[in-house]
Amino acid sequence: MRRLFHSDAQVLGDIEYRMLVLGKSFTVKDRYEGVSDGSSVYYVIANEGSKNGWIINVDVTASGKSYINIYFFPELSDKGTLLPIVKHNMLLATYEETSVKVYRDPTITSTGTLGLKDMISGGIGKRAMGSMQNIGFSSLMPPGTVLLIEVVNESGATADVVFEVNWWEE
Repeated sequence: MRRLFHSDAQVLGDIEYRMLVLGKSFTVKDRYEGVSDGSSVYYVIANEGSKNGWIINVDVTASGKSYINIYFFPELSDKGTLLPIVKHNMLLATYEETSVKVYRDPTITSTGTLGLKDMISGGIGKRAMGSMQNIGFSSLMPPGTVLLIEVVNESGATADVVFEVNWWEE
């Protein structure tokens, strides 16, 4: 029996590097400013193509206490505004079209099934400046999969939210 000497993180890093070199690694990052207290910001991650998408991480940063909810298979009458996608390997002459798309401000008919709940603490002390939360969500997204991410501002004041998702496809 052969023993493996890589940790899971090293193996994942090797795969990420390979996908980057092949031009199959992507990022979307968006800033939503001035979210009023008690209001929500919504993002949609949808695999609209024929390739499997591997979500590496979803990061949300907020300038105050916020809650994060991830819903599986929501019903949407409109997915919202398509966000620009950045390919990690910009040296390649050809652009690999991605199956996974990320949208902001969808029109929601039904949120779907609540899958994950998390919180951004918003910091502590007199000069709390907010905090970042990696949702800890890594998943295979087969074609047709749709996720709805809700960020709820519960800071008691207006807050800014930054949303980032990284993935690769094969």
